[in-house]
Parts: sequence; structure tokens; C-alpha cells
Amino acid sequence: MEKILIRQHVVPAQSSRIIDALHTSASLEQLLTKEKLEIIISQVFQEKESFAFLQNEFRLFNYNQDSIYFALLYDLGNSLGLLIDSHITLFSLPDTKLMSEELKLFGWCYPLGQHYLGDTWWYSDQEILDDLFSLRIHEFIQKYRGINL
Repeated sequence: MEKILIRQHVVPAQSSRIIDALHTSASLEQLLTKEKLEIIISQVFQEKESFAFLQNEFRLFNYNQDSIYFALLYDLGNSLGLLIDSHITLFSLPDTKLMSEELKLFGWCYPLGQHYLGDTWWYSDQEILDDLFSLRIHEFIQKYRGINL
């Protein structure tokens, strides 16, 4: 299953803000100036960290260092991704076009929302993925203790 690299920072309703930022520049190349990316990161994505800091964390993450800033999700299709670490978290992702633009600009994309589904316990990623597609929702939540039923 393919994976998607995300910034672990949820930004709801980002579509109109990023589209506005993209349309106010004549070209994507104009947006790639460091100053404009800093503005986009802070205003559109409400980042507290600088773009330079995030780029450094991104590089470290790509060299297999743990990061509280980035994660790899399993691509479930339909603008959904699943993060499996000590928890199981479902992420809502931008549509394909917007995600593509974010990946071009930054190297990562920003999720629109997230929802905790449960804990991984001693189960493997593959077993969790299989259960996600085969169990009924209440069975999945009960197995992974997302809520007490």
C-alpha cells in the first residue's frame, strides 16, 4: 500500500487559502522564493515554526529519524490516510490536486482533520489494515479499544 508524507499539523478548510495564494502569483516558480514560502507557511497553514526549521526536520525525517513534525500515512484512497504508530489515527487529506501542489511547494502535505480510532497494542500494521477493511466499524473499535462498548 502506498504511503503519504504529511506534516503532523491539521489545517482545516485550507483549500481556499492555498488556492488564493497560488492564484495571486503568476507562476509556481514565483512562490518558491524563500520569503513567499515563509508567508504561505505562516498565513495559510498557521505554522508557528519557520519554513527553514521545517525543511531541516523534513530532511532528518527522510533520513529515518523520528519526528514529532512529520509522519507517513497509509494511503486509503478517497482523500483518507491511516497513521499507525502507538495509536491508530485516520486523517482526512486534501484532494489530489491540492495535495500535489503542497507536495511541489513543500515536499509534504497538510491534513484537513484527524480522528483517533484506537491503539495498536501488539498488532502488526498489516493486521490492522486487514481489519480496517474486513471488520465492521464497531468490531474494529472494540478490538482496538477506540471506545468502550
